[in-house]
Amino acid sequence: MLVYHGSSVEVIHPDITRSRLDIDFGSGFYTTQDIHMAKKWACNRNESILNIYELELEDFEVKTLGVDEEWLYYVMENRTGRTGLFKMPFDDSKYDIIIGPTADDKLFNVIDLFSDGFISSENAIKVINCMNYSNQLVIKNQAAANRIRFIESKRLHGLEKDNLRVQFKNDNIEASKKARELIRKMNGGIKR
Repeated sequence: MLVYHGSSVEVIHPDITRSRLDIDFGSGFYTTQDIHMAKKWACNRNESILNIYELELEDFEVKTLGVDEEWLYYVMENRTGRTGLFKMPFDDSKYDIIIGPTADDKLFNVIDLFSDGFISSENAIKVINCMNYSNQLVIKNQAAANRIRFIESKRLHGLEKDNLRVQFKNDNIEASKKARELIRKMNGGIKR
């Protein structure tokens, strides 16, 4: 399968040690099968590079997540720095690759409301399942990262990059509106 990584540089050999810990699925090399999502990740940087890879899943230990409590608590625990504030639903060190929804800005508004105690996990999951989201494939260890095959990179620039930035911003605004509307409909919701 083809996977994409949006970055500010060409990444021929992914290095897991360069990853942040406080993101959706913790430390790892983040890719997606959604080329549009990867381009949006790249366009938020001064230099915008779309890296393209081939990845075969057959020889890997893969954990696939859906929008449910397991995914929600896993994202929250990683994003809060594994402080124990949220329960870690599984041991991610057992997996080479974790696949699941991207908690980008569109979804994170809802996740934020849940973590702040404004809505329940059940309502957060219901709202997120009503929204459009992309999946990410996160390579969790260097041995697995060494087996991804780099194909090429493409520089994003000019009108394409400008249009992606505008679309990214508009998508987030629309998703926030939709989330607020859905939350208000649930049990009287909240006004925020």
